[in-house]
Amino acid sequence: MNYTLGFARICFFLVCMICTVMYTLSNPAGGEAGFSDLFLGVGFGSLIGATLVGIDLLLRPYHLRELLTVIVGLLVGYALGRIVWLLVENSVPRGLDPAGTFLSTARLSITLTSCYLGLVFASRSSDEWYLSLPFVRLKPQTTKKRDVLLDPSTLCDPRIIDLAASGLVDQQLVLPRFVMNDLFSQAELGDDSIRMRARKAIETVRKL
Repeated sequence: MNYTLGFARICFFLVCMICTVMYTLSNPAGGEAGFSDLFLGVGFGSLIGATLVGIDLLLRPYHLRELLTVIVGLLVGYALGRIVWLLVENSVPRGLDPAGTFLSTARLSITLTSCYLGLVFASRSSDEWYLSLPFVRLKPQTTKKRDVLLDPSTLCDPRIIDLAASGLVDQQLVLPRFVMNDLFSQAELGDDSIRMRARKAIETVRKL
């Protein structure tokens, strides 16, 4: 996987250089292509390729979940900002701001504020998206596996061994220490039926 990504980055870097070199040679600055245009194309291509690869490496720790959160948050925030801006623009008379300074500042402030609010809302509700995205399988971060607590009555049934070996139970089986102490006490001090059940449960624990 890492070798494939490295090869893809190198190829992309070379493609950027080739495209910029072809552009600078086909549109020379002095009317005739020369080494300066070639070096200019190589420099611009290297800069573009290095910038994009650097952004790729910078975003490597983030997954699709975070990317979708940012994109959806920005889109929702921008759309909300556009709606608010239309209301503000139509409510402010033109005579109060002939130079357009207030409207420009208000538009920038409304857009930035709405985008920020959209990001905050999207990040707080991102755990619920995996239910509404049919083509992207996301796992909520708050999902935790619950352990299965075993008691003496469960251990007396030998079918628990087959159930645990089948792999159908994805949770972790937990056997408290006091349950084992109680089983050992019953196996030594109880009557015949209780001792038989306790020994049966202990044997089940050993097989598990």
